Amino acid sequence: MSQPETNNKVLQVSDVDAETIDRLLGRYGLKTERVSDAAPINASFWGEPEAGIVGRTVFVRGDTPVHSLLHEVCHIICMSAKRRDSLYRDAGGNDLEESAVCYLQIILADCRAGIGRTRLMQDMDRWGYSFRHGNTACWFAGDADDARSWLLEKGLLTVENKPVFRLRGTCRDGVTRRSLSEISDLSFLLELMRNSVQYVGPLSSVVGNAWFSFATFCIFSVSLFSRGFSRCWRLRRRERCSHKRIWILV
Repeated sequence: MSQPETNNKVLQVSDVDAETIDRLLGRYGLKTERVSDAAPINASFWGEPEAGIVGRTVFVRGDTPVHSLLHEVCHIICMSAKRRDSLYRDAGGNDLEESAVCYLQIILADCRAGIGRTRLMQDMDRWGYSFRHGNTACWFAGDADDARSWLLEKGLLTVENKPVFRLRGTCRDGVTRRSLSEISDLSFLLELMRNSVQYVGPLSSVVGNAWFSFATFCIFSVSLFSRGFSRCWRLRRRERCSHKRIWILV
């Protein structure tokens, strides 16, 4: 992607109802931070009036292009949870993820009145998005299969080309996905133990201590089980491999 061209023809954030934008971002657990006219935009990669991103927050101004807002929103959606946790200004990612971001922002443009994919793709062309097969519409219609496949693989798009309102690496409610290996990690266990303290407050000290002890027991039981299961699985694989080697030698 090249740097933006200076023009005032694109659809701006001030042209779209604020509630429309907030409702769309809210479905992903994201929020918009609006700054006053002429004020600097925090964490803007291209500089004002382009949108800025920090964590799950998108910073915009009234003259911020809508395509810029949607592009940065889709970067937050498409990046891994680890990158999202430390996100400031630069979304990073590879070329395929960048293509997926462009594809998804076009899909999202159809989700709210007052935008629409046709207008958004025109604005993307005016800004300076460049694709191998010409303009944005040609790319979207005939050369974006890899971007669509990536979104399908990550669970961010349905086969009917409808957005799945969740961030990559999270469930629909925004909770970060955890694997068994992560559950058995001591740092994650300690995090769960600390979080469980918030439930103790409203209870009496006796009941609260009992609950905390029970929660701790359950957490470490899961940890031991997952570690034991993983070890048994590796041993079984070794046994099968050993049997195969013996059979070959015979």
